[in-house]
Amino acid sequence: MTDIYMLRELEQIRAIADPLRIRILDVLCHNSMTTKQVAEFLGENVNKLYHHVDTLEAAGLIKLVDTRKNRGTLEKYFQAVAKHFTLSPTLFEVRLVESEQRSELTFSAALQATLTEIKQSLAKRLIKPSETQRFFTRLHVRMTKAKAAELEEKFQSWLKECEAADSDEGDVVYGLTATLYPVEAKPAAEESPTKKHRLLKRALRRKE
Repeated sequence: MTDIYMLRELEQIRAIADPLRIRILDVLCHNSMTTKQVAEFLGENVNKLYHHVDTLEAAGLIKLVDTRKNRGTLEKYFQAVAKHFTLSPTLFEVRLVESEQRSELTFSAALQATLTEIKQSLAKRLIKPSETQRFFTRLHVRMTKAKAAELEEKFQSWLKECEAADSDEGDVVYGLTATLYPVEAKPAAEESPTKKHRLLKRALRRKE
């Protein structure tokens, strides 16, 4: 088991978008267990967990680490592939050459995963409620396209700096979700009645 595993595939994000799968993964980050043991630990019906465990294994987030025979049955022990998981910034990129469905799915999965992680961090007191204003900001800014392009270039540079800071020596795993997107565009200015009148007169003159 490694200390930190970076999620880079869309299927992995979809796998942890479910709150119950997040709970299963969290348990298996600490111990290797059978699906039945995980169900008992979480207070869930074991039949409800088989599909979720299969999804996490297929996504490469947990793996089979041991099998034991017990009263004629084969018990399978699973464990998470890492102690901590972090998201690659490339997962938030939306490539317009791809289908709209994939773009929407990328946004939805990333935002859902972010929300789930924040809830867990608050529950674990990694983030204190009094600190939410400091680390979370949402705002609307009216600016020109040129200024937006300038800020995007600076933002991409800052993202590279964040990626470069990733190190096995780090003692805290941080998540980052950010995007700059247009909300509304200023409507094109309508022609004044005077201008419309002049254009109409010119058109009539050409017909004469």
